[in-house]
Amino acid sequence: MFAVSRANSGYRMIYYLKTREVVILVTIYSKTEQGDISAAEIRKIIQENAGETS
Repeated sequence: MFAVSRANSGYRMIYYLKTREVVILVTIYSKTEQGDISAAEIRKIIQENAGETS
């Protein structure tokens, strides 16, 4: 398990690679509204939403 952070056009996308075939979007936020998210905060978001599916 690992989460990846990418910055594009002033936004940051954080996604979680659960398996090679399953990629889960964790969050997207504007870099002007929030700085970097800590690894601990990313883990917390993943744990809080682990059971959710769409």
